[in-house]
Amino acid sequence: MPNSVCIPEIWRERAERARRIPSLFPFDATYGYGLDELLAVEPVTPPDDFEGFWQATYAQTRAVDPRCELREIASDDPQWRCYELDFDSFEGFRVGAWLLVPAEGVVTSVVVRGHGYGSVLQPVTGLFEGTATIQVCGRGFGRSAQPDLPGMTMEHVLHGIESRETYLHRGCVADLWAAVTAGEALYPGLPLFYYGGSFGGGLGTLALAWEKRFARAFIGYPSFGHHPLRLTFECTGSGCAVRERYLADPAILETLRYHDSSSAALWITTPTFIDVGCFDPAVPPPGQFAVFNALRASDAPHRFTVHTCHHFEVSESPAEVRQTLEEVVAWFQSAIDGKQP
Repeated sequence: MPNSVCIPEIWRERAERARRIPSLFPFDATYGYGLDELLAVEPVTPPDDFEGFWQATYAQTRAVDPRCELREIASDDPQWRCYELDFDSFEGFRVGAWLLVPAEGVVTSVVVRGHGYGSVLQPVTGLFEGTATIQVCGRGFGRSAQPDLPGMTMEHVLHGIESRETYLHRGCVADLWAAVTAGEALYPGLPLFYYGGSFGGGLGTLALAWEKRFARAFIGYPSFGHHPLRLTFECTGSGCAVRERYLADPAILETLRYHDSSSAALWITTPTFIDVGCFDPAVPPPGQFAVFNALRASDAPHRFTVHTCHHFEVSESPAEVRQTLEEVVAWFQSAIDGKQP
């Protein structure tokens, strides 16, 4: 795989720092990978009909009229007005989300925001000035909870895993596309961005492969990358549940082949800022870097950064996160201003 991005010294410093983090887990959360090994992890070769499967799902979702409904609710932040937003999605699912808009001034862009794995109980604040943020609740969680869908991570990640058509992640990806359609209906003509990490990073990668309406995107520490490798690692969270199921039922790998974010990343042409970590007990770094490396091999004008860790905090973490957020916001803003990536 060609390396189209130079390797900044800060990446090596952070990778070395990650290897010195005292382990609080019964496994090494670097999985024995240094930076060079991580940069050598290649994305998974997808099934021959991978593109056809997802393009058909995308076409079905794009054909849905969102029928947006808005209800203003109390906001905890005086800078933002908050609304409950409902819209239709793939296979008739009614998605629940929050819409945050500036309390003053005009809206100049729309951000579709994906969340981490787990319940979404309240809206976050808007991402940056002038932005309308659609915070999507993945089906089964928060405002998208349903009696027939699990709302707990360890059950959600296995729901429908018996086939590629029924796997719950397929619908969760489609809901992000439906949110774009809702954003266009509410704010026609404005630039659209994607922002999501972990669960939202993995789903976002799968969505971005086929969704070309975003001007730019941010993907943080993406989950669901390189399932064949990920299934060999002990980890916490959703990955642990999938691994345990796989050890009892290896046939689920066929479904996972169609929901691998590293495979999907090969189709991404939207300029994407990706952030990965070298130490992560919940989303093993080799899986994150499989997505990262797929984008590095692309000719598209992507942006890259490597953090010390994710899903775990060391003294350097707040500064690293703050710096990346500032860079992402500035990069999104430059697209609004008409500047090239």
